[in-house]
Amino acid sequence: MNPVYEEQHPSLKDSLSDNTTLFSASDIDINTVYYEISGICNAKCPYCSTGSGATKGKPRRFIPPEEFDRGLNRLYELEILNDDVFLGLFNWGEPFLHPQLNEILGTLKEAGQRFALSTNGSFIPDSLNSQLLENLSYLRISLPGFSQRSYDKIHQLNFGTVLHNIDVLNELVPPGTLEVGIFAYKFNITEMAEACRYFNNKNIRYQILMPHLTDLNEAIEYLTETMNPVKKQMIEEDLFTDHIRPLMLHKNGEYCPFLQNQLVLDEYNNVSICCVLDKNSEYYSIGSIFERTKEDLIKLKTQGQGICKRCLSAGVPYWYSHNYLPEELQVFNTQTYCYINTGEGFSEKQKVAYNIYYQGGLNTLFRVFFDLRRYPDVKSLRWDPIEGQLCSVKIDEIQINSKNGEHLYVEPSMLEINGIRLSKKEFEFDTIDPWVVIPVEGPLYGVTILGSWRLKSIGETVANLYQQIIQCHKKIQSLEQTVIERNAQIDSLNRQIHPQEQEIVDVSSASTRINLDGSYSFIHRILKRR
Repeated sequence: MNPVYEEQHPSLKDSLSDNTTLFSASDIDINTVYYEISGICNAKCPYCSTGSGATKGKPRRFIPPEEFDRGLNRLYELEILNDDVFLGLFNWGEPFLHPQLNEILGTLKEAGQRFALSTNGSFIPDSLNSQLLENLSYLRISLPGFSQRSYDKIHQLNFGTVLHNIDVLNELVPPGTLEVGIFAYKFNITEMAEACRYFNNKNIRYQILMPHLTDLNEAIEYLTETMNPVKKQMIEEDLFTDHIRPLMLHKNGEYCPFLQNQLVLDEYNNVSICCVLDKNSEYYSIGSIFERTKEDLIKLKTQGQGICKRCLSAGVPYWYSHNYLPEELQVFNTQTYCYINTGEGFSEKQKVAYNIYYQGGLNTLFRVFFDLRRYPDVKSLRWDPIEGQLCSVKIDEIQINSKNGEHLYVEPSMLEINGIRLSKKEFEFDTIDPWVVIPVEGPLYGVTILGSWRLKSIGETVANLYQQIIQCHKKIQSLEQTVIERNAQIDSLNRQIHPQEQEIVDVSSASTRINLDGSYSFIHRILKRR
């Protein structure tokens, strides 16, 4: 342990060897498995222990297909892996470098197992084909920027080759499964706008992401301010870090999604309880998957390891889980959604997301495309322009591409909305959950929407919603006053009615007595005659 860290956190020094638990067994829910099929990577990322060469002296290999098959079956046997658990074939290495990737994917296809891949996009195996990718959940291609200059600084790969391979993979993988992740560094933010326009024009889904320190010890050193000043300066020249200190004010030291929800197998079928532990760590492995029971794994995760306590105390899991983009970069990740009704209504389970670069202004042009090929029979579509903000939208064109090659156009006047229609094409939404229902059905390839919009800022949205709350409060007060007045009127009427009711009761009682007296008199006369 770093002696400076011990000095700052003396209470942790003695707790590393005790038998206390970090979590209860009920806190452990393994919903993610990362299975490393390649311990080798061709990128040279300085902030990755593989790319930087930090673990170069450690054993590494491509997992043999037969050993992958054994490991996969062991995960099934332990009831760790099932249809509800995410399986990623990556961690520290580049899966596309595996010379027998087709056999690995063939094993998964035979098992009917869904899986995900993450690649730097520099290489595509000749054996890779669409049939082997039928069960692909997603393929993420990571970019360190959008120029050769940025590539020379991080991946040290050929930028042009990666762009070409993205086009190839986009045609190869199942519809809607490819996503480009562009990492934002201080040196490449001027490239983001061009990257967004490029992928928007190609109808390729993208997302701007924030890098962080993947070396756990370095992350702890940075958060606890025990890092070498020279290294710290180098990191802060490249990475966005100004948000970290304010973020740590809200850290939760009692939750770790990596320890509680993930399991990692390396290319030797060794188990690691955390995906950020590399081969240099003394805590890297807890043994072979074939030597552990599920109960062992749960117990080890509840106890954690020595480094887990340091990690939680420093706030690393909170940093990794809340490493959001700075406000000036969030415009690149403006998300818009298309919900698909296939006969059971609209739901979160059937939606497609698309990122737009929103540049601000009164009439920012937009073009969105939603890939619908994975949905066999569409009954209707619902476009949610934005979530969490107020907006005004002008729709110039909605083009529907069917799977048979036909192109249809939907008139804006045919749309159903939950806002105010200003004109045939213009709509104003005073809700933070705006939607537009598009009346179209059948086997569709995709939908393209063109127009312009204005998204109100968070400040404007909050102010507008506050005014709506005030108006609602006034309306409630008015209704409450109306209820009070109506109750007073009812009380007044009741007071007026009460004497009349009493009079009616008295008359009714008198009438009853007269009738009874008459009846008695009649009976008396009859008896007297006898």
